[in-house]
Amino acid sequence: MAQFCLIGSMAAEFKKRLASGEINPEKLAKMSSKERREYFKSFLGEENARNVNTLFERKLLAARQWDAMIKWAKEVTGIKPPVRRDLIAKIEKMRKEKKGDLLRPSEEKAFLEDLAASKIGVDVSVDEAEKIADLSEAVERAREVAGDFTDETERIAYGEKVLDLYDYVASLKPGMKAIDQIANIANLPRALMATLDLSAPFRQGFGMVTRKEFWKNLKPMVEAAFSEKAYRKIQADIISRPSYQAMKKSGLRITGLGDKLSEREEAYMTNILEKLPGLRGSERAYVGFLTKLRADVFDSLIQKADISGEDVRPGSKASRDIASTVNNFTGAGKLINSAVDTATPIANAVFFSPRKIAASLQILNPLNYTDPRISKTARIEAIKRLIGMVGASMTLIYLGKLAGGEAEVDQRSSDFGKIKFGDTRFDVTGGNAGYVTLLARLITNETKSTTSDIVRTLGEDYGAPSRGDTVVKFFRNKLSPAASFVGDWLYGENAVGEPFSAKDATLDRLFPLIVKDTYDMYQDDPKMAIPLFIGSLFGFGATTYSNDVNWNDSPGKELQQFRDKKGEAKFQQANEDYNKVINEKLEKLIDDSRYQALSEEDKFKTITKLKKQEKEKIFREYDFNYKQEKAKKSDTKKIDELVKN
Repeated sequence: MAQFCLIGSMAAEFKKRLASGEINPEKLAKMSSKERREYFKSFLGEENARNVNTLFERKLLAARQWDAMIKWAKEVTGIKPPVRRDLIAKIEKMRKEKKGDLLRPSEEKAFLEDLAASKIGVDVSVDEAEKIADLSEAVERAREVAGDFTDETERIAYGEKVLDLYDYVASLKPGMKAIDQIANIANLPRALMATLDLSAPFRQGFGMVTRKEFWKNLKPMVEAAFSEKAYRKIQADIISRPSYQAMKKSGLRITGLGDKLSEREEAYMTNILEKLPGLRGSERAYVGFLTKLRADVFDSLIQKADISGEDVRPGSKASRDIASTVNNFTGAGKLINSAVDTATPIANAVFFSPRKIAASLQILNPLNYTDPRISKTARIEAIKRLIGMVGASMTLIYLGKLAGGEAEVDQRSSDFGKIKFGDTRFDVTGGNAGYVTLLARLITNETKSTTSDIVRTLGEDYGAPSRGDTVVKFFRNKLSPAASFVGDWLYGENAVGEPFSAKDATLDRLFPLIVKDTYDMYQDDPKMAIPLFIGSLFGFGATTYSNDVNWNDSPGKELQQFRDKKGEAKFQQANEDYNKVINEKLEKLIDDSRYQALSEEDKFKTITKLKKQEKEKIFREYDFNYKQEKAKKSDTKKIDELVKN
C-alpha cells in the first residue's frame, strides 16, 4: 500500500483539488471513513478511492500522526514544494487546535475493512477485519511485554501471537491456483515415500553434522514429531528473533507447513498428506529440524562475520553469502534465479529433490571455497563443512567395517561412499557420493562393476554405456515418483533393469520408503531388517538389491527349453542354485590376488567362463541336454539369397 500512486488524469485532478483547497486535511480528518471513501470515489473511482482513503487513515494512525499526515498527499501524487508548504501550514494549524488521536479505528468499521483488504490483498467482512485488528493488538501487547526481547519466554510468546495473526490471515486468502493444485497432487507420492521417519538430520542436514547446532536440534525435532505445540514453539522462536528479517532478506531458506508450496521443504511440498491421520508428525519433525538448524547456524556465522569486520547488514553481500552456504549444506540450494526458485513445486514434481541436487552441485563447486569475492566467513565455513562431511563419512564407514560390513573406496563404483551388509547398502554421505561417482566416471571415462570389480571403458565395448548414457541414467534416478513412473513405462523397465509393471510401480510409489525397504529386507534377510529400519529412520539412504541373475528375463532358447522340459518349479530352483554358487565363487574370486593382477579384459573373460561353467554344471545336475534347433532348409535358402543381394 505504501507504494500506491495515482496516475494520469486522476493524479492531475487530485493535484488540482489540493491546490484549490477543496482537499483539506482538517476537513478530511473530521469525516468518517465511509464519508471519505465516498468523496474520493466521486472523482477517483471505487478502487482508487479505497486505496487513497486507506493510505490517509494509516497516516492518522501513525505514532507521529501529525508529521505523518504531511507525507500523505506527497505519496499519492508526488506534489511540488509550493503545494506541500501550504499543506504543512494547515496541518500545523490543526496541531495547535487539536490534541489526541485524530481517528479511533475501533469505532470505524469501514476503515477496518479497507485497511485489512489493502494489507492482505483480498476483500474481508467487517467481522474478519475486526478479528485481524484484535489479533494485531494482541501482537502489539505481546511486543510491549517482550520489551527488548532479552527474555526468551516472552520473546517466543510474542512470536506465537504473530503466528496467530499470520495463520488467520492465511485462512482468509483464496485457495490455490490450478497450476498449484496440479503440483500439490503431483508431489503427493514424493511426500508419501518420505514420511514416517526422522530423516532430516542425516539426509538434508548432513552437511552440518560436525556443528554443535546439529546435535542440539535433535531433541526439539523429536518433540516436534509428537507435539504440534513443540513445533509451533520452534516457528515462534525463529519468527521473533531480531535477526528474522535479516534471514529473509539474505535468502536463508525458512520453511513452514502453509498452503504456499514454494515455502515448504521439498520432501513435503504438498498439503494433502497432513490431512491423513498420524502423518503430520513427520512433516513437523522434518521442517522444524531444518528450519531451526539453518536459523541457529546463520545467527552464529553472522555474529562471527560481524566481529571480523564484515558488513552484515540485512541483505548485504556477506549476509547473502553466509545464507547461501548454510542453505547448500542443509540441502536447500538455489535454483538458478528467483523466478525459477518460486516455481520449485513444479520442479519438485519432476525431480525428487531439485534443491538438494542444486545444493550438492554447489558443494562440489571449487569456486565456493576459493573465490575471494565471496565472504571470508562463508568460505571458511564451507571448507569446514566439507571437511566435516568427509570426516564423518569416513568415520561411519570405518565403524561399519568393524561391524562386519564392506566398503568401496573406488569412486568409479556405485558402491562408493556406502557400507554394504549383504545386499543392502547404506549411504553415509548424505546422498552426495553419487555426484562424486558421476564426476569420476565422466573424468576417467571408466566405470567399475559392483559385482566383479571389472573396470570398463565407457562406450568402448558393444552395449557398454557411454558418458551420455551415464549422465542420463544418473538423472533418471533423480526423477520424482510421478516422473519416474512415466520414465519406467517409456523404457519398459525400471532404473535397475527390472521389467516395468504398472501395478508394482504404482504400489512402490504409494508406500513410505522406510516401510517398503524394511519389509523387503525382512523377507530376504530378517536379521538385517532392524539395522535397515534404524538407518532409514534417521536418513541414511538404504538400498537393497541383489546381483542375482533372473533366468525369467533371459530370451535365450537354452533356458526356455530347460523350463519347458523340467517344469517351472525345477526351473526356479535351478536358478536359485546357480545364483548361490555364482555369488559365493565371485566373492572368493574378487579377493584372489591372481584375479586382481589380471587385465580388465581377462577379468571379463574369467567371469564369463565361470558363469558358463556353473550353468553347465547345473544343467548336468538336472539331467538336461540342450538340443539346438536346426534351421529349416527354406529359411537357409532365403538367408543365402539375402546375403548375396
